[in-house]
Amino acid sequence: MNVLKGLGVSTVAAAAAFALAVPAAASGAGVQRAISLSSADATYSGSIVVGSGKVKANGTIRDTGFHRGASELWISVTTTEGPFNSAFATVSNGKSYTFATRELTYPGTFVRGKATLCSWKNSGSSSVWSCGSPKSIG
Repeated sequence: MNVLKGLGVSTVAAAAAFALAVPAAASGAGVQRAISLSSADATYSGSIVVGSGKVKANGTIRDTGFHRGASELWISVTTTEGPFNSAFATVSNGKSYTFATRELTYPGTFVRGKATLCSWKNSGSSSVWSCGSPKSIG
């Protein structure tokens, strides 16, 4: 503690801020993120963790039932080995689904990733697959 006392408050604060920022800046590994997504007919609220060789997610998807069909949470990861996509969880029309932690494993080094919520959207007498805005993970 005496070492920190001699450095001064601003130096210690800067060092603490740097220490907190480094894990988020380093390839996304180990960064847990609370995330909310929406699509034409659903919402997702949960947590996504990018780890070494895997992405884990859990949370709740709520399909409003205003449109026909199910909704899905998609996780897309790009690594040094290429792109990998996975439908993490699906909920039936008009239902709510809370899912425990699920995992997508991938080879190579994580480069970037995104989470997207998609659902069926009424289009006349049929439906079209419609995705909300993706959010970056890691």
